[in-house]
Amino acid sequence: MIDPCQELLLNQYRNTDKCTESDPSTLWVLDENSDYLTRNLRNDKNSLYVTNRWDIHTQLNQHGNFSDYDLTAYRELDTVFFRLCKEKAVVHHIINQSFNALKLGGQLILTGEKNEGVKTYEKKAKALFGSSEIKKSKNTYLVVLTKTQSDHAENLLDDQDYCTLREIDGLANYQCYSKPGIFGWNKIDQGSKLLLEQFESHTQMITKEEKQSLSVLDLGCGWGYLSLSLHRLGYVHIDATDNNAAAVNALTATATAKENNLAFSIWADHCAESTDKQYDLILCNPPFHKGFDHSYPLTDTFLKALKRLIKHNGKVFLVANQFIPVEKFGQSYFKTIQTLTTENGFKVLVLAN
Repeated sequence: MIDPCQELLLNQYRNTDKCTESDPSTLWVLDENSDYLTRNLRNDKNSLYVTNRWDIHTQLNQHGNFSDYDLTAYRELDTVFFRLCKEKAVVHHIINQSFNALKLGGQLILTGEKNEGVKTYEKKAKALFGSSEIKKSKNTYLVVLTKTQSDHAENLLDDQDYCTLREIDGLANYQCYSKPGIFGWNKIDQGSKLLLEQFESHTQMITKEEKQSLSVLDLGCGWGYLSLSLHRLGYVHIDATDNNAAAVNALTATATAKENNLAFSIWADHCAESTDKQYDLILCNPPFHKGFDHSYPLTDTFLKALKRLIKHNGKVFLVANQFIPVEKFGQSYFKTIQTLTTENGFKVLVLAN
C-alpha cells in the first residue's frame, strides 16, 4: 500500500533538477514510515540520506548516515526532504537541523496529512525559515519552506532538548538513560510490564545457577526496561538489540554507567539479522506498527526471526495488542503457542517448538 505523502514527496523531487546533479546536495530524512521512499531511492546515487533505522540504512548503504537524526555534518545543502513522523519532538528537531544544514535559498520540503499536524508545523517553521508555501492534494499537504534568513535562533522549534540523553526513573537501583525518539522513552510501557510479570511467574523453577548459564535476548530493547529487569532477576548472559539508533545509544549509556557497569551485548540491528546465535529465552515487545499503521508483514517478519533465534528447547515470551493475530501467523513457525494472560488490551504469549 503506497503512502500518498511519500508519493507526493517523490513526485516533487522528480520534478526538480536536483535528481540529475552529479554532486549530491539533496538530503532525505527517513524513518520507519519510509518504505516506499526507500524502494524508490535504492538506486539513486545523487542524494544523501540520514536515518535512525538500521533496516533502512542497510537498504540504502551508500551516501548514508545511520544516526539519531544527526544532521550536523551537513552544510550548504540545496534541499531536504522529510515525510512527517509521529513524535512532535522528532519533527521539531529535524526542522531545526534542516534549517542549519541548508544554504540561504535552500528548501525543506515536507509532507503530511492534516490530522498529523502538518499545518501547525508549517506555521511554526515559517517563522524560522522566513518563507513558506503549502499545497493540498486530497488529504495530503506538501510544504515548501525556503530559508530566506540566516540566523533566527529565537524561532527554533521546541524539540525538548532532543539530542540529550537524560536520566529517568526507570528501574530501582539502576541509573537509567533515555530521551525523546524512543518508544515510551520516559515511562515503563504497560505491555512490557505485563510481559515481565508473566515471565517471572512462569520461570520460577529456574534456579540461580541456571540463570547464570542461560542465554537471553531482549529483541527490540528500547531504553532497556526488560534487559535491566532480567539482570535484576539474576540472568547474566543478556543480549539486547533494536532497530532504533536512539534506543541503542540510550541502553549503551545505561549499561556503561559507572553505577551500573553491566556486561550486556548491545547492537543496532533489524530483528537481530546480523547474528546466527540462538538463545534459551527471548523476551519481545515488538513494534507491530510501521509508521502510522499496523503492519501484518512486520508481524510475520518478527515471528520468522524469533523462530530462527530460539533454540530447539527454548521459549519466546511475547506481548502484543489483543487484536493482533499472532497465533495465526505464529502457527507457521512454532509448534505450541500458549496464551498466558489477556489484560488491559494486551496478551502475553509463550511460543516454543
